[in-house]
Order: sequence, then structure tokens, then C-alpha cells
Amino acid sequence: MPNQVRSFFLAFMVSIFMNDTQLLAFNSSSAQKSLENALPYSKIIVVEGMPGAGKTSILAALAEELEGTCILLSEMNLEPNAPERNLPPKEKGAVFHKLWVERIEVLKTFKDPSLCFLLDRSPISNLAFTYALDSIEGTHNYPLHKKTFEDSFSNSPFELILVFDITPEIGLERRMLRGDKIPWPWSNLDFLKALRQFYQDELPRYSQGKIKVIDTNKE
Repeated sequence: MPNQVRSFFLAFMVSIFMNDTQLLAFNSSSAQKSLENALPYSKIIVVEGMPGAGKTSILAALAEELEGTCILLSEMNLEPNAPERNLPPKEKGAVFHKLWVERIEVLKTFKDPSLCFLLDRSPISNLAFTYALDSIEGTHNYPLHKKTFEDSFSNSPFELILVFDITPEIGLERRMLRGDKIPWPWSNLDFLKALRQFYQDELPRYSQGKIKVIDTNKE
């Protein structure tokens, strides 16, 4: 992730916590101090977005920089030998949904006003995956998955949803240049285009106005 985007993101988070409508220019040290003083209560902030947009790397850097204030919870994955890995997408999605519900319920019990939880992806990712997979396979799992999501998270537990945006072509190119092993369907451009469509068109229906999009197309 380019340094200017990282600096922008850090300053942006501070402005959110301070309920400031303008994006202020903070250097790293002043941003950290302001952020520590500005959190009125525990927050759950979700970071979503397109593959190759750089969200994981910037989150790792921020978690280190804001140690003691923000706790980063890494992306949820099944164990390498977990039998659930061999389930069809619909059943696997149900497994992930259950895991996400359990994680969010635990996080909602924290009331420490000095803490912020940064989630590298969320139950929204599960929904986005189903939406995009339906689009390339002609299946119809999304409506049921959508209802399950709405039943479980009728009152959004998220203070903010940050979406790192990038075009599918640029994101895929970046990952290939890094030498990433890209499994199907994440290597499929049509899948990635549908994924982006979800974040642009579908996600606002669930977010209650809590979305902020960060464009990472430029180096």
C-alpha cells in the first residue's frame, strides 16, 4: 500500500472517531495521540473490499502503530485440514456465517471505551462471495443467504464499514506481480466484477449509511 494512502487512512480514522466532518491532516504521532483521546466507547470497525486493494497490509501496519488502542482481528479461515473445506459453497457459507455470528457476539460484550476492534473482513464478505459466485455459476443461493444475514444482524453491530476499492483488473495484476497463489474463483475477472458490484450496489442496503469507500487504484 502506498505511504500516502496509509497516511490518508490513518487521518481518516481519526476524523471519524472525533466526529469531524472534514478530513484533517495528521502526522503519525499526532494521529495516534488524537485517536487514543477520541474514542468514547468500544467500536467495531469492519474493513472490506476488493482483493489486491491492500487492506490487509495497511491494517497490519495500523494495528502495530495503534497498539493498545485498536485490536486487529485477522481474516477468518478454516483450518487447512478441516472437513468443512470440502463442503459445497452453500454449506460452507453456512459454516462461516455461524463462525461470524459467534465472533460478533463475543465482541459486543466488550465495553472498554479505550478499545477499538478492527476486523479484516466480516460476515459481509461471506455475503459478497455468495453474490459473486451466483453471478458466474447461475446459482441462486444469495437470496437465502441474504435473509439469514438480515435475521442475524438486523441491528448492525458495526460502527463503520470501510471499503477498499480497486478495479478487478488492477487488483488482479497487483496480486500476480506479488506472486500470490490465486485460487478460483478469485482469479476469475467476472467473479471479481460481480464482487465489486456487490460492494457498490448491494452493501449500501445493509449499512445504514455507515460506509466509507477508499479508492486505492492509484499507486
